[in-house]
Amino acid sequence: EKYQVQGYPSLKFFKNGEPMEYGGGRTADTIVSWLEKKTGPPAKALTSVDDAKATIDSKDVVVIGFFKDLESAPAKAFESAADKLDDVTFALTNKEDIMSEYKISKD
Repeated sequence: EKYQVQGYPSLKFFKNGEPMEYGGGRTADTIVSWLEKKTGPPAKALTSVDDAKATIDSKDVVVIGFFKDLESAPAKAFESAADKLDDVTFALTNKEDIMSEYKISKD
């Protein structure tokens, strides 16, 4: 009643005391993937060009944020947006070689 569970099975995830409803698939892989996103960083930190390429090749849709400063307000806003979207893979980087590979010259 308190958490408005209306059917079974129901999965609720609590982050900072706030409940989140799981609405994804019912296979172990989809549940584990969702939990990994909720318990880990919202966006993967890319450390090399090979890492970026592997991340891009691993999913149909990947959103990458390129930032000179990962502690900047825009980078934090990017991570906040990534935390709210469950079905998209997000990554970010401040590495010059990755920016050069993808022809990024500004934040």
